[in-house]
Amino acid sequence: MARLFILLAAICLVVGCGGDDKKKGSWNEECAINEDCAAPLICSAKICTKRCANGTDAECTDLNPSAKCLDNYCYLSCETNAGCPVGMNCGTFSGLTRVCRLNP
Repeated sequence: MARLFILLAAICLVVGCGGDDKKKGSWNEECAINEDCAAPLICSAKICTKRCANGTDAECTDLNPSAKCLDNYCYLSCETNAGCPVGMNCGTFSGLTRVCRLNP
């Protein structure tokens, strides 16, 4: 019986038993809840991002040199849709700054 247990334990270590194999989202990837994003990122406006002090772009530039801190979250700034990842478009944020957003 002990040998069977050791054998099953070894198999679990090799092939994996249980657990969530879903890849966590990187910055600017689509999400539904915070758990969809890799730590320390969180889900805001359906994309993985991180919190920042409003207006402090320096907190966001480690993600991307073009990232901006808007409404306490880091967003990728853009001029046109070509500056956004696939599945996103360039739109205004609060009518002021243009950032990449998920396509509707």
